[in-house]
Amino acid sequence: MATTQHPVSSANSPRNLSYRMVFSRLFRSIFIGIAITLLLTAIELAMIWFFNPINILGDKRADTFSILVALPMHLPLLLLIPFVELVAAALVAFLAARPLALRAYLRDVQKEQEAYRKTYTQLDSLAQTYKTPVTYFEHTPDPQLPGFGQTVSLLDLVELPQEISLLLEGAAGTGKTLTLEQYRFFALQQRKALLRGQNSIPVYLPLKNYSAFIKSHNEAHAFSTEHNHPDDQAAISEASVQPVTLLDFIYEGDLEGTRHLRPYLNKLIQQGRILFLCDGLDEVDQRYRAAVGRELAEMLLMTQNRFIITCREGYHRGLPELEQLVNEGHLNWAIIYPLQLEQVREFVEEYIEAQGDHWQHTAGQIMQVLLATRLRYLCGNPLMLFSFLEIIDKIGIERGKKLDTRGRLLREYVAQLIQREQRRPEWKKAAPSQSDVLQLLGRLAWTVRWTNDIYCIQLPAAQRKMGVKDYIEHCAGGLLEWLKDHPAPGPSPT
Repeated sequence: MATTQHPVSSANSPRNLSYRMVFSRLFRSIFIGIAITLLLTAIELAMIWFFNPINILGDKRADTFSILVALPMHLPLLLLIPFVELVAAALVAFLAARPLALRAYLRDVQKEQEAYRKTYTQLDSLAQTYKTPVTYFEHTPDPQLPGFGQTVSLLDLVELPQEISLLLEGAAGTGKTLTLEQYRFFALQQRKALLRGQNSIPVYLPLKNYSAFIKSHNEAHAFSTEHNHPDDQAAISEASVQPVTLLDFIYEGDLEGTRHLRPYLNKLIQQGRILFLCDGLDEVDQRYRAAVGRELAEMLLMTQNRFIITCREGYHRGLPELEQLVNEGHLNWAIIYPLQLEQVREFVEEYIEAQGDHWQHTAGQIMQVLLATRLRYLCGNPLMLFSFLEIIDKIGIERGKKLDTRGRLLREYVAQLIQREQRRPEWKKAAPSQSDVLQLLGRLAWTVRWTNDIYCIQLPAAQRKMGVKDYIEHCAGGLLEWLKDHPAPGPSPT
C-alpha cells in the first residue's frame, strides 16, 4: 500500500464510537441513579409511614397518607434529599463503570488464556516456560557484531522493564505466540497494579486477523462505491485502498474481552496504559504489510504505550520504519534460535516424566532416533519436537525414523489427532472415517491454495452464552458456506 493510514472519518470511527459510548455510559449512570433514588425514596417514605419519627406526620388519628403526600409542599427542603441521592448515585455509577469494566476484561481474558493453555500446550501453568534459547540485543541493530547479543530465556524477556518495547523474531513454531501469552499472563497477575493504573493493560492483537479485517473493509467499501458510482473508476480504485486503523480493528473486531474496554480505549491509549501484543507481522498480507508496519512504528513513537511485536526472522528489514526504530534503540530486538541438543534432551526428559507410567520408550531411545536421522535438525523447532513426541510412543521407533521430513511428521501427527478425536465418547461410535476427514482437509487446502491467501478462511466468532455444541455447528455452517462461495477449479489432488 502506498497510502499512509489515518483514522477513517466515518460515523463508525473510533472517535465517534468513543463519544457515543461515553454518552451511553452517562445515560446509563443517570438511569441507575434514578432507579436507586426511587428505591431509597420508597424506603424512606415507608419508614416515615410506619415509624413516624419525631412525630413528623402528627397525630396517628389524622389522615397520615394525605399528610405524607403533602409533606414536600410544607417542607420543600425535603426535595433536596432525593436530588442529592440522584446525583450521588449517578456519580458513583459513572465512576465505578470503568474499574468494573476493567475487572470484566481481565476475567474474560483469563478464561481465554486457560482455554489456550489446555488446548495448545502441555504446561500446568503459563507461569512455566519451555527453555528455548533467545539472543537479546539491547540498542544493537546488527546481530553479526560479536559480543553484543546476550543469551537469555523466554522468561527473562517477559521480565524486562515495563517501559521497554520489543521486536521478537523466530521461525514458525519456536514459541513466539506462547511468549506473548506469557506476557499477558504475568501482566494479569498484577491485578491490583492494573486497577490502580500503575501497570499497562495487555491487549493481544493477532495481526493476521487485522490483515483480514483490512481486506474485508476494503472489499466492502469498493463494492459500495462501485454500486453507487459504476462509471467512476477513480473512485472505485481509491475505495479499494480505503485505509483503516488498528483502533478500528479493536473497536469493530471480536477480540476477547475488548468490548469492555472500548468506551475507555482512547483515553487509556492517550495515558500510555496499553501493552499491545502484536502477533505475526509476517502473516499480514503483503499488500498491507508496509502500511501496518508504518502504523505500528507511528503508534510506538507518538504514544507512551508499550509494544511487543513478533514476526519471522528478518521480516522487519523490509519495513523501513520498524528497522529504523530498531537501529535507533526505540525498539529492542530478540531472536529465538533452534533448540540445542542439550535442550532437546532436557525437553524430552521432562515430557516423558510428565507422561508417568504410560510411556514405553526411554529418553535415550528417543535421542538415538533424533541423532540418527534428519529429525536432529527438524526437532530443533519446539513445535516439531512436540509433534514428534506426541506420536512416537504410539507408532514405534522404526516407523518414527521414517518421519524425517516436516511433511511426513505433520501428516502422521494429523492422523493421530483424527484417531484421538474418533475415540471420544461424544461421537457414540458415529464419528466420520479418517478418509472422509482427510478428504475434507484436502479440499480445504486445495481451495485455499487457489485463493492464494492462507488466511482467507474466517470462521464466525462465538456469540456470548453460546454452548460448545452450538458453536461447533456455527463454525461448521460457516466453513461449508465458505466452500460454497469459493469453488476450486477442478477436484483436489487428494
